[in-house]
Amino acid sequence: MTLQTTFNEALPVALTDQTGLVTGVTPAAVDSTIGFEPAVRGDPESGALILTWTGGACDSEAAVTFLMQEGRYVLTLATHEKAGGGCPSSGVPRGIRIATSTPVPIDAVIVTGR
Repeated sequence: MTLQTTFNEALPVALTDQTGLVTGVTPAAVDSTIGFEPAVRGDPESGALILTWTGGACDSEAAVTFLMQEGRYVLTLATHEKAGGGCPSSGVPRGIRIATSTPVPIDAVIVTGR
């Protein structure tokens, strides 16, 4: 999947599902009020998980892993920047909607990474 932005290059995002619950991944609308660190919330309309984070203008790709660990769900985010430096220091709000075959309680999800 690829996240499009208005002012920056598109960001490829790969999701690895180790739970067997994910049925789809799509871009999610976000605004500039999201926090810097990755966070998850529920989508009241679809019951999906919404993972949001503030990325950088020079991010080249992002990888998300969804797994079960010690009885809790874990979403891990890893982003990679383009090599070469010279990147403007600006934050880019990003988000993905993760649809699952069964509802996942938000309080059972731990979000890690950067």
